[in-house]
Amino acid sequence: MDNIIITEVLYNPVTESGGEAVELYNPTTGPIDVSGWVLATETSPTDVTLPVGAVISSGGYLLVADIGWSGSRDNMGWPEADYEETMTLTNTDAGIALSDGSSIIDAVGWGDQLNIGSGLYEGNPHSGSSEGEALVRTKNGSSYVDTGSNLNDFTAAAPDFHNSSFGSNAFSSTEITIVAVVEGSFPVINSFGILTDDDDSAEGNQINPVPKRNKTVEVESVVSHDNGNDYVDTVVLNIGSSSIGMAKQLELNSTASLYKANFSMGYYDAAGNYSITVTATDNSGFSANASAGFDYSSLIAMEIDTTNVQFSAMPSKSSEVIGDADESTAANTTIANIGNSVFDIELSATNLSSIGGIIDVGNIQYTFNGDYNNSLAGTLSYLPQIKQVGIGTASKQPLSFKLSIPTATVPGNYSGTITLIAVKP
Repeated sequence: MDNIIITEVLYNPVTESGGEAVELYNPTTGPIDVSGWVLATETSPTDVTLPVGAVISSGGYLLVADIGWSGSRDNMGWPEADYEETMTLTNTDAGIALSDGSSIIDAVGWGDQLNIGSGLYEGNPHSGSSEGEALVRTKNGSSYVDTGSNLNDFTAAAPDFHNSSFGSNAFSSTEITIVAVVEGSFPVINSFGILTDDDDSAEGNQINPVPKRNKTVEVESVVSHDNGNDYVDTVVLNIGSSSIGMAKQLELNSTASLYKANFSMGYYDAAGNYSITVTATDNSGFSANASAGFDYSSLIAMEIDTTNVQFSAMPSKSSEVIGDADESTAANTTIANIGNSVFDIELSATNLSSIGGIIDVGNIQYTFNGDYNNSLAGTLSYLPQIKQVGIGTASKQPLSFKLSIPTATVPGNYSGTITLIAVKP
């Protein structure tokens, strides 16, 4: 929560005249000036205007009530209001919204959503409270809950109001701006950029992964210091959790030098936008930072350890070649993801043919998990078919095949092809 929230609303008091109240709370780490902010209701978009000088301290409250609260509130043990103004809250199908004059900061509604004015509730409005009860924001431990839905965030309960006395005084706080000028020199990063770019036609820097290999990216930076080149202590390149020292390549003049460094991206690193930062630190410990970004492209790539699958069986029998996750066993098919994106597999095949005849491709079954009777199994066809295998980055997937030889097949050597294509899910 990064702004004022409404924590309690008493819209249906026993004493209607002067008995309505709204409690505001500041959950942030600093005071917030709410001078001129307004409370909108079904009656008026500016039902209440907070006065000049209204400031809610960090962790503090501001209690706003109807005119007459001081003498007419239901319970004289409740605190005095910080501010009273004529307020009209409707008891059914209504709401209240806090606005800074340009946008709605928070809102609480109760009753039928279809009958409540726009902007007077968040998410789903609360069903409402009984006479004398308030809508009170719930807490998780010591913190108020704010899911963006009044139905989830509020409960009907006995009022428990707080005013500004629970924090710093809302109408007496002030701030003094402090300005300090620290004299001296510090490093300056004159330029910082990525030299590697695999697509000059596109805006920014594009880096393309290399299947099963790291990609080396070169960067350079010009750093200067008014006290001279020797006054720059370190220039460090940061990417993710890694820090790489940049080496000085050339002194351009007495105060500026060129620094370079390389970093590596793994072929399995996720595609997307990456940010790198250079930090230059001088001998006194003062530092300067600059950032650059690049787009690491998506790469769908696979490696298969098998170049041929060999079946051997008599007519009316079957032969199976079982896949595994070991790329060193070339006779057993293994599919390895050597890119940085998850992929599925598209399969197609041809008939097996020889001088003596043809074995139809429909006699070959396949499976990605050893079971030929589930969603990861199927029968090969000359028409491409896609199996949603979802082979993840840096992972391996076994693929098994089973050939059933028709009874009337003439003995001989039959050959054909199986085509596998990695495709985006």
